[in-house]
Amino acid sequence: MTSENLWEAATWHKGRSIKRIPPLLTSHASLSHNPVHMSATLQQRFFVTDHPQVAPIQPDDPEPLPPHDFPPITEEKIMAAIALTSNKSAPGSSGINYTLLK
Repeated sequence: MTSENLWEAATWHKGRSIKRIPPLLTSHASLSHNPVHMSATLQQRFFVTDHPQVAPIQPDDPEPLPPHDFPPITEEKIMAAIALTSNKSAPGSSGINYTLLK
């Protein structure tokens, strides 16, 4: 999010656009009307740069589920799954269409 987007969002209150943004109490314990100071204050408050380290395993984690075997995926199953797809559409953001996959 850029500071321009932040200020555009801040101009709306209860579904109405407001022209004046109320001052913020900055990190220097003073009220500021300056958009640069207000933006820095909001960024410091809501976009923390120091992320605490969290262990991937916690004491209250549930027991892991037993592993399952996956059924084999055969070429015939893949061909049957894409046989009726449109040649002009793409399955993902790569843009590779089904013609190439077929």
